[in-house]
Amino acid sequence: MNWRVDVVLSVLFGAGCGAAALGVWRWDRRRLVGRYEKRRLAAEAESDRLRLRISALRAAETRAAESAEELARLRPVAARVPVLEDELAGARARADRLDRTEEQLTQARLELEQLTGRLDTHVHRRRRAARELQTVSAMAAKAEQDAAEARSMVAAAKALVARRDETILALEQRLARLDEFRAAGGSAPGGKGEKVARRKGDRTSAKKGKKDKAGKKGAEKKARKPAPGGPTPSPIRPGPDHDDDLKAIPGIGPVVERALHRVGIRSWEQVAALSAADLARVAAATDSAPAQLERDDWVGGARRLLARHRPPAGPVGDTGHRDDLQAIIGIGPVLERVLNSHGIVSWEQLAGLDDAEVARLSVELPGVPGRIEREGWVAQAAALVERFPLGPDGRPRRGGPAPHHPDPA
Repeated sequence: MNWRVDVVLSVLFGAGCGAAALGVWRWDRRRLVGRYEKRRLAAEAESDRLRLRISALRAAETRAAESAEELARLRPVAARVPVLEDELAGARARADRLDRTEEQLTQARLELEQLTGRLDTHVHRRRRAARELQTVSAMAAKAEQDAAEARSMVAAAKALVARRDETILALEQRLARLDEFRAAGGSAPGGKGEKVARRKGDRTSAKKGKKDKAGKKGAEKKARKPAPGGPTPSPIRPGPDHDDDLKAIPGIGPVVERALHRVGIRSWEQVAALSAADLARVAAATDSAPAQLERDDWVGGARRLLARHRPPAGPVGDTGHRDDLQAIIGIGPVLERVLNSHGIVSWEQLAGLDDAEVARLSVELPGVPGRIEREGWVAQAAALVERFPLGPDGRPRRGGPAPHHPDPA
């Protein structure tokens, strides 16, 4: 049995060795065939390259022969080059002379056109001057009539302005009396005490009105031109402690600026806060017509300058609570939102405003300028702070357990 196994193993070993030898032979054959194939391809590529080189050399020989023929043909032409250069120089000189002549001709045409235009303009001006002379003569006659009508209208306007100033003065006196009654804790508006005081004030105003009307012209002259060495007129409206260039406002020149300084107006905030009565006084002090001040829009110009060059008034300080600003007479929902947008949310902040902050804040408020001072917001806020001390739960608001407005009774 063992010898049979040995025979089988020997046969198998011989078959494996033969297969391995056959594989090595085949691999070596493929390697040799590949090497010979690479050499054959390289030889063919070199043959193609040599053929191309030969073709290029033959083409170069052809081009060289053609160049030799062209050189032989161009030699007679090259001999004529100096002659052609001389002819070209002469042609260039003639062209330059022609260009100069053409420029002179163009300049002469332009001068002729200018002279023709001047002549036409002169003729047109003479005709227009004749027409304008006729028109001016007619306008002069009409201007004389208009001047007479204007003088009568000015007289009527002055009378209207005087009546308006008297009306404004009476209204301001009534507002001042009303503020005094409110600050002093007098009777409520429309009560018996106010009616009695109003009748007394009206009688006093009537008596004073006669005296004021009699001395109105003299007072206006004194307000316009103060006597040399005399006291300076009282300021129309107090403002910040700084001076601005009032000439930056449209309609104000050096002379008007000096007149405004004489009545105490030295800043943009003061001009922006001028009321109708203040404008009337300014018109009297600057020898200007109130209509001219309204047309120049000093107040609007000052407000635009403040909005462009200075930030709006900011909060006085954070008090940590919010109050009902509508408890102050003159402040409604719109003005309360405007004040809140500037950081003023409590009575303490409003009561702590100084003159500069009031003047700057007046510029941002919608409506008539100067209403903060006229309606006494700062004094009302101080009175509310004193009457309603701040408690642990804050202050009463509209609809709360306590009244939102102080009772003047």
